[in-house]
Amino acid sequence: MADIVLVTVQGGGHFNTANIEMRALMESTPSPRPAFIFPGVRKSRPDLVPSSRFPTALPDSLRKHLDVLRPKAVVLDRMVMFWASQTVEERGIPKYILYTGASAHLAVMLSFHGPSRSGNVDQDMQSVVHVPGLPPLRWAELPLDVVVKSHGIYLGKEGVAKHFVHSNGILLNTSEELEGPILDALHCEYPEIRCISIGPLYPSSYLQDDRPSEEDIRGTAVSIGKNSEDSTALVSWLDKQPTASLVFICFGSFIVLGDEMIRELAHGLESSGFRFLWSLPSPRNEEPAAYLNRVLPPNFVERTSGRGKILTGWVPQQLVLSHPAIGALVSHCGWSSVVECIMLAGVPILAWPFLGDQLPTCRHLVDEYKIAVDIGVDGVPSADDVERGLRAVMEDQELRNRAKQRRKLVRQAALSTQPGSSGHNLADFISSLAG
Repeated sequence: MADIVLVTVQGGGHFNTANIEMRALMESTPSPRPAFIFPGVRKSRPDLVPSSRFPTALPDSLRKHLDVLRPKAVVLDRMVMFWASQTVEERGIPKYILYTGASAHLAVMLSFHGPSRSGNVDQDMQSVVHVPGLPPLRWAELPLDVVVKSHGIYLGKEGVAKHFVHSNGILLNTSEELEGPILDALHCEYPEIRCISIGPLYPSSYLQDDRPSEEDIRGTAVSIGKNSEDSTALVSWLDKQPTASLVFICFGSFIVLGDEMIRELAHGLESSGFRFLWSLPSPRNEEPAAYLNRVLPPNFVERTSGRGKILTGWVPQQLVLSHPAIGALVSHCGWSSVVECIMLAGVPILAWPFLGDQLPTCRHLVDEYKIAVDIGVDGVPSADDVERGLRAVMEDQELRNRAKQRRKLVRQAALSTQPGSSGHNLADFISSLAG
């Protein structure tokens, strides 16, 4: 019999984040601690089951594992709960949801579809929306999967009740130091839902050392089918840069900037005069040099070669953010990027959100914690907007001090065993299963 079974998927973006979080959970789980990592979405691996087969393949495979392992509890990554919840419930096994996104997203969803809420999404799109725990949001800043009924993962009241209200608890990859006001509001507004903050969920080496080890980085790369052999050369280049001098530009695995966005960002970056490291992945069907020549301003690479570097392949973000040369991050505000920036770098964020939890997370960072500056919420920012934003995150010392202090608080909480801390909450959750 197993104490706990962890169900997630493999792949890039969110799916890689889930794998890291599951590794952290496994670290904390008493022996025996089996984990069932369900094959995921990468087409390059013939042994992985494509997501189109999840509705039938996941329940069938999960039934077999549960019958053999007979666990005391099952933790379902949020991205597989749609196909796995019923299988777990049929066997009467306690079910927990691992919420890998920002709790800001959960707060918005519950404010519309949670207990005692109307579920009405047909509101004036010009209105200001008040979500407990968050600064005021405009309708355009709401996640589409919460307010658009035709969205592929829209849950509505019925789905929220099935997957969250009726679960044994929601494990949140966050902490009081990351989303304090939001967590307070969740506990106050929805006492019938057990929300357990246990984040940031990263292997302990990420929190105890100044940098993730080369082994950690290579393990992450292998888990999503990437080649990390260039990380040594990248670190060598970073080591030559002055402390806190670099703007790191990275929009994650899924966000693809349009050509106009890239050019405005390039013009603003060049005008600012700051050193930079830019993750600008080239499309699979286009040679990197041809891609850069097409989307960047003429001769941009040549003019900035003395102070900047552009990477067109996969970038080990955790390794970069943990390097002392990084002075700020330009980001879409995906939750894993936000957590890693705060936890590893402790530098301000120039926020350019696009969708999902990125939008309310941006407002939380800008208006509540004041460790970010936003651009791009109302469309494509101009080069002047980019330059002003870069100067703010690189030169505003109060902003920089707040980001540094936030890093200290987050890391202390993750390693703490004091009641109320994420470390204590995680240990308490694990021990409750082993008891």
